[in-house]
Amino acid sequence: MAILVTDGDPKIYETGAGPDLSIVNGQPVMDEGLENAVYLSLFSGPTWWGNILASDAYERYESQLESLFRRTLTNQTRLDAEKYAADALAWMKTDGVVDKITPTAFILGINILGLHIKIEQPGREETIRYQLNWATMEASYQSKLDYNHVEKRYLNMLAEDGTPMMTEDGELMSVFE
Repeated sequence: MAILVTDGDPKIYETGAGPDLSIVNGQPVMDEGLENAVYLSLFSGPTWWGNILASDAYERYESQLESLFRRTLTNQTRLDAEKYAADALAWMKTDGVVDKITPTAFILGINILGLHIKIEQPGREETIRYQLNWATMEASYQSKLDYNHVEKRYLNMLAEDGTPMMTEDGELMSVFE
């Protein structure tokens, strides 16, 4: 029997065409959680399935960054990407997770957007870098829209107060039921 050793969260990284995890010697590469928080804040919009589990609207990921993938990559799109990234990451400063967080976007080539997130904490400074293939990200966004019916089934499974509905056994109702 394999034993899973954890120290943090499985690290999510951007491939340029969407998220992935790394497995080394049968174990996921782990992260302290900061990079994952940045990733989920940036790339999990209103349609993200995890929002159904949020008991408070403040806890939901509502990034507008993915809405840009329908547009042509221009200087205005780059500027909007910086603004949307700043909006999506603002909670980290508000909640005291970081002292300062600064997104900067660059057009690196045809259909390639660079997005650098500079994070400042006491005694520590780090920059997380993403390189996004605009055409691939647009196709990924379109596939989310194509499967939007799944989100609607999730939403139909919320109680009137917005909390997730549970089965008689106390389990979270699944979209696959």
